[in-house]
Amino acid sequence: MAIIIEQEKRGGGLLGFLAWVVAIAILGTGLYYLFFKKPELIAVVAPGNFKDTQEISKINLDPGQVVGNPRFQALKPRVTPLPPPTPGRPNPFLGF
Repeated sequence: MAIIIEQEKRGGGLLGFLAWVVAIAILGTGLYYLFFKKPELIAVVAPGNFKDTQEISKINLDPGQVVGNPRFQALKPRVTPLPPPTPGRPNPFLGF
């Protein structure tokens, strides 16, 4: 006598097929909008003082002149450096 164990067959039929079609359509639409659709560009209006920014961007700075300048050399740091922290306990094998 043999024991036969079978998985119960689900008769989804038309409703199961429609669920798969809807799921694939949602997935396809999401992939299209994520990878293929070009987003609309937002028109940004430049502020009125933008011309000043363009003029400043044309300035050429030579780092050697800036670093060698006596005004730059006269600058002093205003923040005192922090002392280095202790890395741990003197004996890490002692209990707490």
